[in-house]
Amino acid sequence: MKITNKVIRNDVSFIINELKKNELEIPSFLLCAAPGVVILAGMMIFQLLILSPFQGRLINNAFPISFSLLLGFITFCIVTQAQGKYLSLPKSVRKDSVLIKFVSRKIFLYGSLWIISNLIFGACTMTIGFDEALYNVFQLVSLVFLWFIAIVDLGRYDLALLSSAIKQWREGGDVDASLHKP
Repeated sequence: MKITNKVIRNDVSFIINELKKNELEIPSFLLCAAPGVVILAGMMIFQLLILSPFQGRLINNAFPISFSLLLGFITFCIVTQAQGKYLSLPKSVRKDSVLIKFVSRKIFLYGSLWIISNLIFGACTMTIGFDEALYNVFQLVSLVFLWFIAIVDLGRYDLALLSSAIKQWREGGDVDASLHKP
């Protein structure tokens, strides 16, 4: 779908009207954390699979496992925070908003791209025999690279008005105040 300035303005108006009618609902931590836990567990399991040919060198494997755990924890925190913000929006906004669907799809696309590229590079690490620490470097570099690409991609859309309105609503402020320029 083509996103135009008119679509953004209309959708922001829809979101603001829905926010005025609904209360902030804080989702449970477990509901917010579930996707992050899956990603963290998946990263650790895959790291152990990659290291399985190198199990004779347990001391040498402490760094790759620790690094993957740290990166997994950071990813867990980011995903849990994003999921919490998404689930705190009213269901009508999550279901009917063009912008929320658009941003959600973009996030899913970049997340999937990161996971697939890590799976491919991990498979190469196992079959070709790259150094296991190289996989950790790839995890970090690919995450940072895709993070910056996503920021640039989503930054092309002027979503500041939407962000301001949602922030005002979460803080219990006047949502209409976000529409007025200083």
